[in-house]
Amino acid sequence: MLTLKNATVAAPANDKISGTTNQEVGRFALTAQGGSARVTRLSLGASGASLWGLVDPSSIELRDAMTDIRIAGTVALSGSNIFVNGMTDDIARDTTQNIKIVFTSVNPLDAYYGQTLQLSLNPSDITAVNIG
Repeated sequence: MLTLKNATVAAPANDKISGTTNQEVGRFALTAQGGSARVTRLSLGASGASLWGLVDPSSIELRDAMTDIRIAGTVALSGSNIFVNGMTDDIARDTTQNIKIVFTSVNPLDAYYGQTLQLSLNPSDITAVNIG
């Protein structure tokens, strides 16, 4: 069974999106209980500023928060959602993995000054299979 949790490792204190590269914009944790699990797909909801003008799909990455290693998957934007498909993220039994959402680059920000972007993830937005 896979459980969605708040991150167990604190995120950076910065809460502003800037023109810098590789900036973390969110963090969450997944725990595999009773057996190992493979995450194959997830969907992040976005509200506030439009993702379409702010960032390109190729500039959105999920990374292991402890190692900063990119989690493989194909990112797509649809409406106000970020979809990550084709993932092969294995989480060992009784282990919690902290995952951070990173924008590797952003488009010009002038049109978004003062706007808020909020990302959300619900357990029903995660597809996983048991692998052991």
